[in-house]
Amino acid sequence: MPVTDTGFKRDEMDDLREMVNQFFIDQYGDGIDMQDNQTTGLLAGVLSKFWDMFESTAQGVFNALFILKCKGGNLDDRAAEEGINRNPETYAAVELQLTGYLQASIPAGTEFSTEAGQIFATDADVTITSQASTTTDGVAEPLTDDDGEPLGQITVGANALETGVDSNVMPGTIINSEESLDGFYGVTNPNGATGGAEAETDQELQLRVIANRTSKPNSTDNGIQTAIKNIAGVKDARLIDNKTMAVDSYGNPAKSVHLYVIGGDDVTIAQTYFDYLPPITDTVGKVSETVTDVGNKEVVINFDRAETVPVFVVIGLKVDGTSFDTDAGPDTIKQNIMSYFDTLTMGDGVPYSKMFGPAYSPAGVKDVTVALGTTTDATKEQDIAVTDFQLAVTSADNITVNVEEG
Repeated sequence: MPVTDTGFKRDEMDDLREMVNQFFIDQYGDGIDMQDNQTTGLLAGVLSKFWDMFESTAQGVFNALFILKCKGGNLDDRAAEEGINRNPETYAAVELQLTGYLQASIPAGTEFSTEAGQIFATDADVTITSQASTTTDGVAEPLTDDDGEPLGQITVGANALETGVDSNVMPGTIINSEESLDGFYGVTNPNGATGGAEAETDQELQLRVIANRTSKPNSTDNGIQTAIKNIAGVKDARLIDNKTMAVDSYGNPAKSVHLYVIGGDDVTIAQTYFDYLPPITDTVGKVSETVTDVGNKEVVINFDRAETVPVFVVIGLKVDGTSFDTDAGPDTIKQNIMSYFDTLTMGDGVPYSKMFGPAYSPAGVKDVTVALGTTTDATKEQDIAVTDFQLAVTSADNITVNVEEG
């Protein structure tokens, strides 16, 4: 068994073949012909292949002992022993702002979409009952259509029809109705959609297991954050615990806790939050959900959704036309940039220098320029800063790659 002081050492196929050849020579003498066109050589090749298969199995068994080495089902089993399950693929959720004429009703299941084709269905029946207003230069004015007819607005939750990160769309991108609606005037999403995810990868699960070992779910601040991050669809969570008898620098009241979350289901978050909170804890936030304690008593739990900040990226390339793939190259750059954004957590800014690595990743790139901005008309060579409770996000549609041969 090739287990050494430094771990499992798996021999290459060529080395295995050499050892099998040497075994035949040791048994039958130097005169034996081990060429592949000879019976002994063919047999040695078969034995080498089976030896390699055995080595692969042995390596898998050895690696199954270690969280950072095991894969697939073995990793699932190891994680389950610690009470952690692989997160499944999830649907993105978003709040839609619907504008329409008074008494217009929009039933649950009404579908709205982006220009790129991501479709979201509302999760409740809503009726517009009062006229809305707009504020211009600090002056509020009643909201009307072009003919002066009054318009109202209402907010409703919606969920993507397909799982995955592609449905984590940017603010202001859900603008189309998929069906004809009486009294409907317009729709938008003031904030980006969150919570859409692919099934958790081996690496993501490995890192989450390690994080749970470092700070197990419990009633401490870090433990509560860990418990919330274990919820399917949650990308990030941050807890502010004001243990003082005065209002803190964030405006939280004395002896209160304030949870900020990106992604995940409201009810699941609230129940998990409550399950790990110390007794008699005052929770703060605009999202309120009713949960139950061990005695089936109802308790109201509050938390907040962290804000997503869309970042627009403009990459300028000078390339060698003979080696740069004009079809796959820009897509590779976009994917690598989005992968970098996936590593960000709340409060992390985006240094423009971090975009150079992804931009240079395809073959044939000779020179790169980078511009970042939070709007399409304000991109420049700058870092993007966010607040402690904001998450910088981007998408393929927010990334522009301009290619010039030179």
